[in-house]
Amino acid sequence: MKGKLILLIFALFLPLAILSFLFSTDGGIITSHKDVSQTKRMLVGTVPISVEIADSVVTQTRGLSFRDSLGDNEGLLFVFAKDDTHGIWMKDMRFPIDIVWADAQGKIIHTESSVHPNTYPSVFGPQEKSRYVLELPSGFLDIHGVGAGNTLSFPLDF
Repeated sequence: MKGKLILLIFALFLPLAILSFLFSTDGGIITSHKDVSQTKRMLVGTVPISVEIADSVVTQTRGLSFRDSLGDNEGLLFVFAKDDTHGIWMKDMRFPIDIVWADAQGKIIHTESSVHPNTYPSVFGPQEKSRYVLELPSGFLDIHGVGAGNTLSFPLDF
């Protein structure tokens, strides 16, 4: 009987411990922010930046949540499998960002500037379908004069 009770406690505790680790905000798998194999260089208009790639449900759901900032020429690029009106919200965000939506050819179709965390639960997005969403530091679009009609240029190894 005692052995079965210990086994039951272990069977209940282990999944909870794993979930707690995965969803921790201090370095667990869900919030580890830099994955060198997933960092690429690209151009936003004519400005070179370094982007992390969010191409899975986990990385797209996490987005920039729980981070404190982005570097001046850094971003998070969401790569979706199909064109759609992909919406972005500011859940668990700690800083404002600029957001860019681009079609499958990289043409910027919509932007939002200086979107603040206090806008949650509002969802931002284009009326046209997009394939890519790029999150950038707040002010990037204004500083570099980037807007609809400009292009995102991607590396060949995407």
